[in-house]
Amino acid sequence: MIFTNFNTVSSYTNPSAIRLLRTNCGQSRHQELYRDTQKECYILDTLRGLGYQTYAAIDNDAPSYLFVEDIMAYAHADTPLKITDLPVRQYDFDNSPIYDDLSILNRWWDTRQHSSAKRAALYMDITTMHGGTHWADDPQWWKKERAVLYQEFGQRLFGNLNTFFKSLQSSGKNFVVIFVPEHGMALRGSSLQSPDIREIPLPAITTVPVGIKFIGEGVSPFPERQVTVSKPTSYLALSHLLSSFLSAPRFGRDSMLTKKVIDRIPETKFVAENEASLVVKKDNDVFYYGKGKKWIKLPESALR
Repeated sequence: MIFTNFNTVSSYTNPSAIRLLRTNCGQSRHQELYRDTQKECYILDTLRGLGYQTYAAIDNDAPSYLFVEDIMAYAHADTPLKITDLPVRQYDFDNSPIYDDLSILNRWWDTRQHSSAKRAALYMDITTMHGGTHWADDPQWWKKERAVLYQEFGQRLFGNLNTFFKSLQSSGKNFVVIFVPEHGMALRGSSLQSPDIREIPLPAITTVPVGIKFIGEGVSPFPERQVTVSKPTSYLALSHLLSSFLSAPRFGRDSMLTKKVIDRIPETKFVAENEASLVVKKDNDVFYYGKGKKWIKLPESALR
């Protein structure tokens, strides 16, 4: 399944991750993300209650982000797997190391295979394609355009994911993979905001492609059977699907992605928000509320 009109709401890493891990309760106001909420909102708590052993993995523990602290405190994530002895593939904008994503996934898979738990769930945050990163082994990286680096990062990431998926497939076990970009990289600017700036969560930045993949016995990877969801969606769509998958009578595309499940995917109108910026869509218009404390209808030049 592919979502072509999914809104991640935030254009920064930490709130996006918190929102994803609180997916059961949909979209909260930004300031509410950094407070406790009802237990039912936390997707990892829900899975633990259903007998899943949960894990977390992060390829970049940069102190400047406070990312680990935030997702553990406000999203109930597990302590991440140890990664500091793994290969460094990239460096972030603050020169903190980004470790090889395939090595991290393989470490989790080895850990999982040595566990006696019947069911498991992994939350992994991958910064391979994040803005400001560069290759660790390319001293001339700064001569490349950002779009070229972005393409290289994407090719590496999806190549590694395909390799990992083949390992999972060969195990004979069943898996559901949900791939959610935290936000776009803002490679292109507009009349409102320069390239690489994400202060205002414009639709072009927070609207991302989301993919869901089944891996397991009897799941045929026929492209013509892929479901495309084009209506406006956000986190409630993921919660709806996870609930449907968990209650399905058996693993498999036909039993987990029935017409009834697909038709009931909830639609969510576009509202995006950072700490000091709010963007909404109404009909065909987009409005912005920011530091000026007034609503402004955005021109087309601001949305490209």
